Amino acid sequence: MQIFNVRYNSIGEFERYLDTQNIQDGDNLLLQIFTSINDEEIIAALLQDITKLLPRAQIIGATTDGEICNEKVMTHTTVISISIFEKTKLKTALVTNVNDSKKMGQEMAQELLCQDTKLIITFADGLYTNGEEYLQGLASVDEKVIVAGGMAGDYATFRATYVFTRDKIVSNGAVGVSLSNKELMVFTDHNFNWLTLGRDMIITHVEKNRVYTIDGISAYDIYKKYLGEETAQQLPAIGIEYPLVIKKDGKRIARVSTAELNSAEFRKKYYELETCQMVTSYILVMAMLHRYYTLL
Repeated sequence: MQIFNVRYNSIGEFERYLDTQNIQDGDNLLLQIFTSINDEEIIAALLQDITKLLPRAQIIGATTDGEICNEKVMTHTTVISISIFEKTKLKTALVTNVNDSKKMGQEMAQELLCQDTKLIITFADGLYTNGEEYLQGLASVDEKVIVAGGMAGDYATFRATYVFTRDKIVSNGAVGVSLSNKELMVFTDHNFNWLTLGRDMIITHVEKNRVYTIDGISAYDIYKKYLGEETAQQLPAIGIEYPLVIKKDGKRIARVSTAELNSAEFRKKYYELETCQMVTSYILVMAMLHRYYTLL
């Protein structure tokens, strides 16, 4: 297996890069595209150029809120990760969300799972899909298969995020690719790089991933109390910089706000937390990112 990461600027430059690296088109070629371009027509044109150049390659991709290429974090770019396999079978799929993220996960697994599938890489939209329910759906079909991926972004505008394959682009759904090979070895790791701030708090009113109150106070007022009104007014966009950390089963999980809504019934602001379904017994703390430059 070989992996190449390249910043995409033009189809001509990309073609020269492929020639320089001696990368040939084939069914064993996987392209993962991460792009800041949040325009469906421009994404479609990009896919058309790439598929003309590599008509047999498997492609999945997503819009982003920042891109990573060869250990460098960038913004407002397009990055393509190229994986070349020898024996591994690749299969891609796209499933639309019909207001049931768990069912969407089940459908994705049913589309992708083959004999000897070891890994599924999947990207879901960042505004409509409940990521935790989506993962539950995938696991309900086969909990032994490792799942990697993430949710699409749109630079905190919260208007539309896109995921795509070589053939289709959607703003409400998920894409995925399965890697199947009985000899394939998959190793996983994670890096939790958030420093917690303040004391532990209890979620006192929650419905699925919508948090109404924390310690009996509205989610908005919690941010206002600990980080100031100026920061609170920037929600939900500022949520990516100050996520809430859930302590669950001895593990810490960071979740960011993805929407701010007003409930006439409760007359309080509440927030949707990305991919998170919580109950009132979970412990919450606020967090900030600890930045460092050592690659683990």
